[in-house]
Amino acid sequence: MFNLTCQERNALLFLAFLLITGSGAHFFLKKNPGYLDSIKINQASPETVKVNVNTATREQLLAIYGIGEVIADRIIFYRTENGPFAAIEDLEKVEGIGKKKLEKIKRYLILD
Repeated sequence: MFNLTCQERNALLFLAFLLITGSGAHFFLKKNPGYLDSIKINQASPETVKVNVNTATREQLLAIYGIGEVIADRIIFYRTENGPFAAIEDLEKVEGIGKKKLEKIKRYLILD
């Protein structure tokens, strides 16, 4: 009936895949209207977030751009074992935080 080349068949399959995937996403988001609002983006600006590194929860540390789950856990573990940080530079004692990472995150941190 239709004589399609291999490339034409692949193109049609790809377009069908996109149509089905897009439709699925559309119906999912229609059934779950608040889903996209609930997604937390791990980005913060220095003007909006200043976190006290000595009292911050895991979630507060994760809100800082450049701090992931492992580093947040290590910060909390370090301060639990060694007491509060006396200076922001003391964060270099936490495994995984070197000079470069500290330069990226220190503008989001405070000590009290």
